[in-house]
Amino acid sequence: NKSVVHTRSSMQLFKRFGLHADGAVHTAVYSVSMHPSGEHFATSGADAKIRIWSTASFQRIPSKGQEASESSLITILGKHTRVVTCVQWSANGFFLASGSDDTLIFLWSSTTTEDALTKNDNTLQWNRKSTLRGHTMDVVDLSWSMDSRFIASCSIDNKVIIWRIGDASSLTSKVLPPFRVLSGHKSWVKGVAWDPEGMYLASISDDKRVIIWRALDDWSIEAEIVEPFTDVTDQTFFLRLSWSADGSILGLPNAKKAQQHIASLVTRGAWNSNHADLFGHRHVIT
Repeated sequence: NKSVVHTRSSMQLFKRFGLHADGAVHTAVYSVSMHPSGEHFATSGADAKIRIWSTASFQRIPSKGQEASESSLITILGKHTRVVTCVQWSANGFFLASGSDDTLIFLWSSTTTEDALTKNDNTLQWNRKSTLRGHTMDVVDLSWSMDSRFIASCSIDNKVIIWRIGDASSLTSKVLPPFRVLSGHKSWVKGVAWDPEGMYLASISDDKRVIIWRALDDWSIEAEIVEPFTDVTDQTFFLRLSWSADGSILGLPNAKKAQQHIASLVTRGAWNSNHADLFGHRHVIT
C-alpha cells in the first residue's frame, strides 16, 4: 500500500478566469455546479445569466500566469430576468436547474439522449424544458434527490418547496406546480440539502434553526437543530449546508462557539450532538 502526503507547498492555482464578465465588467458569481460526467460545469451570477463551461482545457496544467480562453465557454442561458442565485445538475445529468430572484426555477436540458449530455460538444443546443412556479420571493438554493426524481428549493418567502420531476423522458409539462410545500420555518430559508440516502431533507433559515424533514414519507419534522446557532447575530446572503457523501455527517454553516465563527458537524440520528466544530475562519461561514 502506498501513502500520499499532500503538503501546502503542493497546492497551486490551476486556472483563473472571469466567469461572468462582459468586457471589462465583472459581476458576482453566486453558484457553481459540476456535471456528473465531469465534462462541463455551470455557473450563475448577478448578470442574470447561466454559463456552461467545458472542462477539457483543465486537463492541461497551464503555464504560470496563463488564463482560460473563451473557448472554454459552451453556451450562455439568459431566460431569467433577475439575479440567478443557484444552479444544480441532477444526479443523472439530464437536467440543470436554476433558481433566481425572479421567483422562478427553470429546468434546462440539451437533449434526451444520455450520450449527448456527456459529450463535450459546444454545438449542443440547451433549451428550457420546464418552469417551476410556486415561490413568491427570491429563490436562494436548490437540491436534487439522488434518484433525480425530485428537487427541493427554498426562498426568502420562508418556504421549502418539493417538486416532483419524475422520469426525464416523461417530463412534458412546461409548467410544474409544487408537489409539497413545507412551512416549518419562521424566517427566510437560505439553504436546502437532500440526504444522499434519500431519507431526509435538511433546511436552514435565518430563524436560527435547521429542520430535518422526513423526505418522501409524511414530510413531518424528524428533528430541529438549534444549539450551534444560539449566539449567532450575523446574517448572510446564503446558508449552504452539506451532507457527507455517505450521509452520516451534516455540515452546518454560520454557527458560532466561544465567540468564534465555525462550521458545525452533526451526526446523523444524533442531531443535537456535535460530531465536530471547525474553527479557523475569521468571518461568517456561508
